[in-house]
Amino acid sequence: MLDNYYSSHDYEMQPQEWLYRSSILSFLQGCGVVVSAEMHTHRGRPDLVVSYRGHVWVIEIKVAFEGESAEEKAEEAFRQIAAKNYAAQYPNAVCIGLGIDDVERQITESVYSTLPVCSFIKGAALV
Repeated sequence: MLDNYYSSHDYEMQPQEWLYRSSILSFLQGCGVVVSAEMHTHRGRPDLVVSYRGHVWVIEIKVAFEGESAEEKAEEAFRQIAAKNYAAQYPNAVCIGLGIDDVERQITESVYSTLPVCSFIKGAALV
């Protein structure tokens, strides 16, 4: 559904990360889940924190513009969650890095894992 929404935008429009984040936020809120954008932590702000029926997802979004790799952007987003420890306050949170291909206007890549792996990656200093 979001892919259809993004791909329907005028090809000359240059959306930035905030547009994708706002669209995902609105969609999820419309589905009845609790979503917070840019929640402040002592190390930064994850793009989205989603809560539904006792489960939490911490989402970071990166946009791959022309010539960039959406796969690398998804990995970068995931590493940012881990490096900045965004999910520390949410036991058993799922950390999700999304890579959006701006040329295709699609979410084309994702990297995800639960908190223990996020904590392990943080220790590896990948960012």
